[in-house]
Amino acid sequence: MMQLEVFLGVLNLIEKKNIEWFKNRKGILDSQDHDLLINHLEIMKENHNVTFSFRSDSELPKDIREQCTKVYEAFFPNTYF
Repeated sequence: MMQLEVFLGVLNLIEKKNIEWFKNRKGILDSQDHDLLINHLEIMKENHNVTFSFRSDSELPKDIREQCTKVYEAFFPNTYF
């Protein structure tokens, strides 16, 4: 499994851990039952580099942001976001 796929899987676990926060918010797409973590992130892959940032309009709480940032830094320690 590729490193990016594992990273995305861990982000999914962060969403599940904080599911009540997401369920209390409307999704950005009509097809979404509630908000999703991916709605708050910008992840791009170019060659072997993965960049990660939070959307400028994201209202993620600080603790969820910190969880995501720690995971990103663990998976991609030599990149910047």
